[in-house]
Amino acid sequence: MHYEKELAAMFAAKALTPAGSSIASVLGDISDLDGFRSKLAIAVMEAKDAIDKVLATTDNPYQGDREAVAAAIIDRVKKIRSH
Repeated sequence: MHYEKELAAMFAAKALTPAGSSIASVLGDISDLDGFRSKLAIAVMEAKDAIDKVLATTDNPYQGDREAVAAAIIDRVKKIRSH
């Protein structure tokens, strides 16, 4: 599976489409290639950081499985969004 990539994509989507932004604004941000790359790099780092924080807890049940942690985070976000 590719849950780490999906989680990074979720972070990137949030960074590239902030609340209240217009389509023109989003397209402008995407057309700025350096800015786009920067936001994507930050999103990947944030996703990795979120996974690392879960793995650093003493009571995590994932035994170092980064994909399982990413899947759990994605599942949690989807549940929150559905309410």
